[in-house]
Amino acid sequence: MVGLVLRGFARNFRRDLARRKEHLRDERKSDDANLSAQLEQTPSWLEKNFGLLANLVLLTGVLVAVAGLVRG
Repeated sequence: MVGLVLRGFARNFRRDLARRKEHLRDERKSDDANLSAQLEQTPSWLEKNFGLLANLVLLTGVLVAVAGLVRG
C-alpha cells in the first residue's frame, strides 16, 4: 500500500517538474517575483528520483506478500 501512495506522490513531483520546466521556457517577466523565484529553483535529488523509490517500495511489498503466501 505504501508503494501505491508513493507512486501518487511521484506523479505530483513529475507534474511539478514539468511546470517548472515550462515556466523556464516562458521568458515573460511578471510582477509575481516571489512565484518566479520559487519556480526557478532546481529540483532536488528526491524530486528527480521519487518515482524510482516508489517503484522499489512497491516491488519490495509485492515480494514480501508473495514470500508470505509461499511460506504460509
